[in-house]
Amino acid sequence: MSLKQKTKNWVAQNIITPEQAQNILDLEKQHNSHIFAKISLALAASLIGLGISLLVAANWEKLGEIAKLLGNFTLFSAFIASAYYAIVHRKTGLREVMLILCAIMVGVSIGLIAQVFHLQGGWASFALSWALLSLPFVLFSRNLALNSAWWLLFASSWTWNGKLWEYLINNIDEHWWFNVLLIIVCGILATISYLIHQRTKQHSKLAHGLFLLILCLTYVLVWHLGIVWGDTHHSFSGISWLIVIGSHIIVALFFAIRLFQAAISQNLASFQRNAMMAELYIIVQFAMRFGDLFLAGWGFIFGGLSILLMLWLMKHLSSWTKQQFTTLSQHPLLKQLADTQEQLFTSNSSPQRDGSLFRLHRHIIIALLAFPCFALLAWSISLATQRNDGREVEIVIQGYDPRDLLSGHYIRYQHDWQQTDCHQFDNNICPKEAFCERCRFYISETHANELDDILRHTDQTRVTVVYSYQKGREPFAKKLMIDGKPYAEVLNDKP
Repeated sequence: MSLKQKTKNWVAQNIITPEQAQNILDLEKQHNSHIFAKISLALAASLIGLGISLLVAANWEKLGEIAKLLGNFTLFSAFIASAYYAIVHRKTGLREVMLILCAIMVGVSIGLIAQVFHLQGGWASFALSWALLSLPFVLFSRNLALNSAWWLLFASSWTWNGKLWEYLINNIDEHWWFNVLLIIVCGILATISYLIHQRTKQHSKLAHGLFLLILCLTYVLVWHLGIVWGDTHHSFSGISWLIVIGSHIIVALFFAIRLFQAAISQNLASFQRNAMMAELYIIVQFAMRFGDLFLAGWGFIFGGLSILLMLWLMKHLSSWTKQQFTTLSQHPLLKQLADTQEQLFTSNSSPQRDGSLFRLHRHIIIALLAFPCFALLAWSISLATQRNDGREVEIVIQGYDPRDLLSGHYIRYQHDWQQTDCHQFDNNICPKEAFCERCRFYISETHANELDDILRHTDQTRVTVVYSYQKGREPFAKKLMIDGKPYAEVLNDKP
C-alpha cells in the first residue's frame, strides 16, 4: 500500500487531519528527492573518476613519473578543495561524495607512489597507511558506510599478516567455549562502542560504524553457535547434550536481550527485526531436524505447505510483535529504564549541536583536509631525493616462482647473487641483507604477455634490475633490463 493511500485511510479513520496528511506527503517527497540527489551525485562522481582512470590507463606508457604524480596530486587537491567548499557552504550531498572520493584517492596515491618507486611493502603496511591518512575525511563524513569501511580497512592491516582470521575460524569450529567467549567479548565491545557513539554522535559517525560492525559479527557468531554447535548430529564426547542445549539457551538469551533493549529504547524497527530473526532461526532449526522429509515425494508437498505456514506465521507474528512492543514500551519499569538511559547519555554534556567538527575555524578545516595530500607529497619528494642520491648498481634476477613470475602488473623475482658482479659494491662484497629477498617490479600491462614469454621460454636471456643504492638506506629499483637494454625498448624492437 502506498503512503498516499495510507494517509487517506488515516484521515478517514480520524487518526490525522488532512493538513497533517499533506505535510507527511510533502516531507516524504523532500526526503526522496534528497536520496535521489545523493545517488545521482555519487553516480556522477564514480563515472568521472572511472573516465579519468581509463584515460590515464590508455596513455600510461606515454606518461612519465613526474606527469603521473603531478596528475594524481592535482586531482587529489581538486577533490579536497571541493570537499572544503561543500563543508563551509553546508552542501551535504556534495560533501559526502567528495569526502568518499578523497578517502579513495589516499589509497590510489599510495598505490601510485609504490608503483613509481617500486616499493616492496605488503597489504598490512598499505592498509594501515591508507586508514591513518584517510582518517580526517572519515571524521568529517556522516556517511555510515564510509565509517564502517574505514574500520574494516584498519582491522585488515593487523589481521592480514598475523593469520588471526585463520586462528579464530579454526578454534570456533573446534572449541565450543571459544565460540561463547567470542560472543561475550563482542557483546562487551559492542556495548562500549555504543556508549562512545552516544557521546560522540554529534561529532562523528566513526563509533557508530564500529558498533554496527561488531554487532553484525556478534549475530554471525550467535547463529554459528546455534547452527553448528546446536546440531544434535554433531559428534561430541561426554557432555554433548549439555553443549547442544546450552547453545540454544545462549541464542535465546541473546535475542531476548536484543528485544529488551529495543523495547527500552522504544525502537520498533529493531524490535521487529530481532523478532523476525528469532523466527527465522526457529525455522532453520526445524528444517535442519526434518530436512530428510523434503527428499521424498510427499516431502515436496509438505515443504510447500511449510512455506505457506511460515508466511502465515510471520505475518501474524509481525502484528503480534507490534502489539507486544506497544505493551512493553508502556510498562512503568521500562519507562523508568528509558528515562535513566536518556539521563545517562545527556547529563553532564554540552548542548546537542549537529556536526561540531563543521564549526571549526576554516583554517583548521582546510589544514585537516589537506594534511593527507601534503603528507603523501612530502613522502614522494623524500623517496625521489633518496633515489637520486644513490649510485646505480645492476643485479641479475630470476623468478622465484616459475608459475607466477608475472602477477598483475608487476613481476616477482629474487636476486641471483652468483651471477651478479659484486665488484660494484664496497669491498667487493654483495650486501645481500640490504636487498629484498622476494621483490616486485611494476611493469606496463601492454607488455605483460610479451615479457612473460621472454622470461619463461628464453634460457639465454640475461635479465637484470638497476638499483639506486646508498649504504645504510633502502635500495630503489629503477630499471628492468633485458640483455643490457630497457625492457620496453627490447619489446618495441620486436617484429
